[in-house]
Parts: sequence; structure tokens; C-alpha cells
Amino acid sequence: MKTPLGRTVLASVVAGAVWFAWGAFAHMVLQLGDSSFKQLPQEDAVLEALRNANPEDGLYAFPFWGQHGVADDHEAEKEIAAKFAKGPVGILVYQRSVAEMMPPKTLVLEFLGGTIACFFAAIVIVKMQLPPAHAAFAGGMCAIAAWFSHTYSEWLWFGFPLSWVRDALVEQLVGWLLAGWIIGMIVRPREDRAAS
Repeated sequence: MKTPLGRTVLASVVAGAVWFAWGAFAHMVLQLGDSSFKQLPQEDAVLEALRNANPEDGLYAFPFWGQHGVADDHEAEKEIAAKFAKGPVGILVYQRSVAEMMPPKTLVLEFLGGTIACFFAAIVIVKMQLPPAHAAFAGGMCAIAAWFSHTYSEWLWFGFPLSWVRDALVEQLVGWLLAGWIIGMIVRPREDRAAS
């Protein structure tokens, strides 16, 4: 039986709202992810040095290893390897300034992103005609697959702390279990809903 598009969209919006609420709870109450951040020693001096250097907004790696495949320069490779061995090594997401810590626009876009993700999940759940428990299971399995394909690599290649990748797994797993179950509840056939 075909599920109306309106119910699929409704399921996406409701699941997106629950996803957003869970994310807020996970970060603001449980401190998932947030507890992994540390304050730089001599933060004011570091920030002043960055202001003076005035780099463009962007993603920076240090020491910078250059562009892969641009040149076959063995001497440069040895120099970069020595810098890595000496340390420090890291990445920096840099913005010169932001208007406020949690602007309403960012919160709206976060909700929108979760709702769009839930819409694609709803399409799969509808297509496969998954009952709520199976939809939740599918959501959880997709969360684990996405975690291994992305967040795990952040730990492996970029040195993200284990607490960060652990918290990301918990947040994604619980969020997708909830979203999958809600989508499954809303999009299941009317006769199944009436029987329960």
C-alpha cells in the first residue's frame, strides 16, 4: 500500500523535531561532545597572535603538509615528516568573528538539516515498508555505519579525542533509533495503526 507524501513529510518534520530536541538535550544536559573541548593555555595570547596573523576563515592544518600529488619532492616530504615528529600537530577551524554563540538562524538551519535527513530516512522506511521496531533498528544501523565512515576517521587521522568519537556515536545512535521509530509509527499503513 502506498504511503501518501503528506504523511512522509509529516513523519520527517516530527522526527526532525525529536531529533533536534534530543540533540539539544544531549549537548546541553548530558554534555555529549562538549566535554571533549579544552581551553588553550594562555588563551588570550594565542587569540591575540591569531588576530595579528589575521588568517582568512577556513580549515587549517599544522604543520601544513601541502597538496597531495602536486609535486614529488622527497626533500619537502622529509621536512614535513620532521615537523610532524617534533609537533605540535593539529587542525583548526577558524572564523575571525561570529555575531553570537547560538544565533537563531543556526538553530533553525540545524532543525532543517535534521528534518531533511529524516525525510531521506522516511523515503527508505516507506519504500521498504518497515514496521516501527524495524525502522528504529535500520536507523540505528545507519547511524553506526555513518559513524564508522566519518567520525571514526576523525579519531584515526586527526587525533580527535576518544570522548568526542564516543559521544558522537551515542548521540547519533540514540537520535536515529528515535527518528526511525517515529517515522515508522507515522508512515505505517492505517490498518496497522488501527490494530495497535
